[in-house]
Amino acid sequence: MKGYLAGREAVAARMLRALRDVPGVDVPHPPSHARPAWYALPLRYNPDQLAVLPVERFLEAVHAEGASEIDLPGSTRPLGDHQLSALPGPSCPATLTTRAPPPTASPPPDVCTAAR
Repeated sequence: MKGYLAGREAVAARMLRALRDVPGVDVPHPPSHARPAWYALPLRYNPDQLAVLPVERFLEAVHAEGASEIDLPGSTRPLGDHQLSALPGPSCPATLTTRAPPPTASPPPDVCTAAR
């Protein structure tokens, strides 16, 4: 695991060095003692540094340069922030009529041993 995380750190460090002087892109500055896992590299678009270029045009240019994995800001966020998590009813009507059973005092039997 340590080697895997070290690889992520090395890639993130290389990307941060390459992007830190790019106009319109603000990179994260984690504290020196932090060990981020870098699931994704969050960047902040600063349109004031690019003559107020709309973010959609910026993304078109970035995609044209080959960076296809970059997302529109806000499209990747914690699952709890998505409407589906907050209000599942319209997308999952069964949640409006189905309720989970109340918790039991003992755990349910193991499916593998119960079938024997």
